[in-house]
Amino acid sequence: MKKVIEKKESLLWRIIFGVILIIFSLISLSRVNATAGLFYLIISIFIFLPGRFFRINNKWIKIGIVIIAIILVGIFNHFTINASAPIVNEYSLGQEFVLPNNPNFSLIVVKIVEEYEIPTMDKIYKTDGKFLFIYFKLKYLGNLSELPEDNQVPFSMSFGLKDSNNKEYIVSDLNASDFFQLQNLEADESFYLYNLDKEAVGLKLIFTEEKNKNFVVVDLGI
Repeated sequence: MKKVIEKKESLLWRIIFGVILIIFSLISLSRVNATAGLFYLIISIFIFLPGRFFRINNKWIKIGIVIIAIILVGIFNHFTINASAPIVNEYSLGQEFVLPNNPNFSLIVVKIVEEYEIPTMDKIYKTDGKFLFIYFKLKYLGNLSELPEDNQVPFSMSFGLKDSNNKEYIVSDLNASDFFQLQNLEADESFYLYNLDKEAVGLKLIFTEEKNKNFVVVDLGI
């Protein structure tokens, strides 16, 4: 009778721990961590099956194996999630930040201006949406004494503009050489021009460094 009770208790605990690990497996899969999810599933099967299938007669040995396996999978799961998690730094207008893909330079988005037409000496550019001028200042952060004689420094900037619907916009291909805006720039100031949908809101500039999943997000406030 005592052996029957022990077998029932053993089966009950195997079911409880097996179900818990299956839940852990599903949580890992929901986080797109298939490896950890598979490991948890294998451990749950190991728990469900009686020890005689693995020639393990001592239940404490089996419990020890399960505990060690859960700890190892948990550590693996932790570092896998941390390694794949993107680094996102958020800024607003007027805040200086280092370019994630080019740490020799910092940038400040100083202002934005919406226009519905752009007059020039020769013509007027119009749009069914709206034009957006994004003004910024770029600063060199490297060692000035190490600059080459021509002061030319390799430079790259990887970025995009998205609205609240996650629609991405590219820089306008209009020739800005005859824009009045170009003549009124302050020292070290430049601008990018976009042609947006009229209803575009929640605009953010997103600067990226894909290798290390490093992102800088600048909220334009509109």
